[in-house]
Amino acid sequence: MVVVVLVAFALGAFLWTSSYVHSDVASIEQSTPAAGAAGQVPKKPPQPASPSSAGVLSALLAQVRGAVWAVHTLDTNGDPATGSAFAVATTGSETLLLTSYSVVAAATYQPAPAISVAQGSGADQTVTLRSWDSGHDMALLVLAEGNQPVLHASGASAARVGQQVYLVSGSDATGGPGGSITTGKLSEASATLLEDDARPVVAGAGGPLIDASGSVLGLDSSAYSSPAASPSPVQTSTAVPIQEACADVLVCLGGSFPST
Repeated sequence: MVVVVLVAFALGAFLWTSSYVHSDVASIEQSTPAAGAAGQVPKKPPQPASPSSAGVLSALLAQVRGAVWAVHTLDTNGDPATGSAFAVATTGSETLLLTSYSVVAAATYQPAPAISVAQGSGADQTVTLRSWDSGHDMALLVLAEGNQPVLHASGASAARVGQQVYLVSGSDATGGPGGSITTGKLSEASATLLEDDARPVVAGAGGPLIDASGSVLGLDSSAYSSPAASPSPVQTSTAVPIQEACADVLVCLGGSFPST
């Protein structure tokens, strides 16, 4: 397994060798009826939007879309394989994308099928598979284009059960590279496994699991299961905690995936 070393990051970008929605809640001044004004009822302050409302989902997708890509390749049978990837590091000439090993597994054998990524109406761009860890369903792709938006981990406390989370895909509802998002709550949150009840997104494997601020918590996987996972009576989505990337396909400065 090839390991890429991340040696620094600044202003949202890493440098390697060898080779984020603040909801500023404005102060709401509730107007009170003028003295002696009979029958005048104070207006209720506006209620915060539901974390699963269309407006919240749309705004969060718009915030992170630039760092999320649709992945296209072939599987070991020669059939189309699709998934997602998200950027974690960029320089002036290259960008590192994390994706699901299960999506690009055929490319670990020779002859290897081509892997391409795309965003929106942009053309497909060929990427290179650099490193992978089948046990944690992670793989690292290299895009020969720099200065791209990247995702960071949260600098806040660790993920917790009951937390609202969001699954992001590089593909839209039709499978095209337009991006999609869905939401749910964490039912399992440990250092080795994240599970939630979010409805799956199209070609979501390899896409990011993010929090309400747009920080990445993990990598969406349809193949990963922690040895410590307990059986769940409900259908769940599984994600590999983002810190696992530092042990599996990256060596992160200080041993931790960079945060905002």
